[in-house]
Amino acid sequence: MRTRIWLRRAGGALLFLVAFSLGVSLALRSRGAHRYLVARLEAAFGRPVEVSRFRFSLLDGLRLQANHITVAEDPRFGYEYFLRADRMAAGLRWHSLLLGRFEFGTLSLTRPTLNLVRGIDGHWNV
Repeated sequence: MRTRIWLRRAGGALLFLVAFSLGVSLALRSRGAHRYLVARLEAAFGRPVEVSRFRFSLLDGLRLQANHITVAEDPRFGYEYFLRADRMAAGLRWHSLLLGRFEFGTLSLTRPTLNLVRGIDGHWNV
């Protein structure tokens, strides 16, 4: 009897987490959320960023995924892209979220392409 109650509660909790994750992913498809997240990425990279769409995963440890991301180059170094990737997964910092701030933790890139350029003055575009 206790096993059945425990299984129901565990199943209900899992169902809630999956529904919450899907709900946040759907909310990220709005223009406002997209603009906000792109602005946060631009602040993190210090360059203009383009992202096709965002996804959220609670089951992977509170991760935000950006699909088909392109980070623009600094105009001093040219007009090619600086970074392109099929997917970027960013861990979100729990502590910052609890304090009402939105900060990225670790970033991982899938199939990245990085263009490193050295300017005439000897500085790199990194």
